[in-house]
Amino acid sequence: MFLLKKIKINHIICIIFSVIFIFPLILTITNSFMSIFEIKNNYNNLENQFMFIRLIPKRISLNQYFDLLIRNPMYLNLFWNAIKYVIPIVFFNILFSFITSYALFRINNKITDFIFLIYVIVMLMPYQVICVPNFIIINKLNLMDSYFAIVLPAIFNPLGTFLLRVYISSIPNSYIESAKIEGASEFDICFNIVLPMIKSGIISLFIIMFIEYWNMVEQPLIFLQSKEKFPLSVFLSSISNKDPSLIFAASSFYMIPAIIIFLYLQKYFIKGIAMSGLKQ
Repeated sequence: MFLLKKIKINHIICIIFSVIFIFPLILTITNSFMSIFEIKNNYNNLENQFMFIRLIPKRISLNQYFDLLIRNPMYLNLFWNAIKYVIPIVFFNILFSFITSYALFRINNKITDFIFLIYVIVMLMPYQVICVPNFIIINKLNLMDSYFAIVLPAIFNPLGTFLLRVYISSIPNSYIESAKIEGASEFDICFNIVLPMIKSGIISLFIIMFIEYWNMVEQPLIFLQSKEKFPLSVFLSSISNKDPSLIFAASSFYMIPAIIIFLYLQKYFIKGIAMSGLKQ
């Protein structure tokens, strides 16, 4: 009986915190269907309506979405800019991280341990620290204000190598030894045995990297000067300062890719996080 009550209390606490964390998301989506007059009326009267924010619109309006996607091409241009940056970053970072982590796992000696330690140290540093050498290198290569100024540094983000090496280290050596006895080459072991066994880790890294660079702000502000090259994460707040309904609509549309990816891959992500601490 006591255990049952404890479980119910835990569920209630989880539900409360879930509602608190998801409330801004719901507020953004519902407000995106309100007209500008209704939004201004709601938020201008917040002082007289303490702890009251209207979630359900009195009348659904789609004018802001029409203005955003049809009348104003700037939003879609910036949206596609973000996609053009994120897709190659995620793909090549996963590829580089997998090959590097596999090499560090297979060539297991003091040198590779030291290299992995360097990866960990760089990973723990805030971006502001590694931004300076990145800026110097990109400037020396004459890549400032270019597509590669954003993509190249992100491809070599050490987080992927660290994460995938943890997954690969959890694979029992008996699998690899059996494959070697059967005559499998290093290529076969890498891509036909190890890669399928860390599928959840690959997907977890995919989600983490996508979210991180989908919402990047500092990199474009530092390495790009042309506003037409900005991703939407930088320019979102400047779309319209006079129409809050347009801001809510733009924010809601901007969240769609991240939400779809997480909802579709969440079971692999949860499994991957649970397995990341296991080692046999």
